[in-house]
Amino acid sequence: MNRRELVSAIGAGTAAGMAGCTALFEEDAAVELLRVGVINWTDEATAVQVRVILGEAVVEEVTYEFEPEDSGRVLDCTWPSDPGHFVVAARLDADDEWEERDVTDPDESCAAVHVMVHQTTTPPSMPVSRECEFHADNC
Repeated sequence: MNRRELVSAIGAGTAAGMAGCTALFEEDAAVELLRVGVINWTDEATAVQVRVILGEAVVEEVTYEFEPEDSGRVLDCTWPSDPGHFVVAARLDADDEWEERDVTDPDESCAAVHVMVHQTTTPPSMPVSRECEFHADNC
C-alpha cells in the first residue's frame, strides 16, 4: 500500500467511524411528554386507538369512541414523567396498521401530541407542539 492509499483508507475509516456518532446522539435524545390529546373533526362517529411508547415498551394504550365533531379527549398521562424517547402511535379502530410519530427531538425538551381525525377513511394526523410552558400543567 502506498502513502496515498493509506491516507485514503484512514480518511474513509475516520468518516465511517464518525457516521455512527450522530446516531448515538439521537438515541440519547429525550423529551418530557406533556400531553396526548385526541380530536374527531369529522361529522361521523368513529373509534381511535392510541399508544404511547417509551423506548421499546408500550406504556399506555387506549381506545376512544367519538361522536361526530366530539370535542376530544386527553390521555391520563400514565407514562413516566421523566424525559425519554417517546413515540405516539394511532389508528382508526377499523385500520390494521398504526401511524407512528417519533416525538423525540435532540433540540427540544418537551412534546405535546395532538391526534387528529380529519376523515374516517385516512389515518389520523399527529402534529407536535413544543410549547413547554403552555402544556406544563397537563400531566
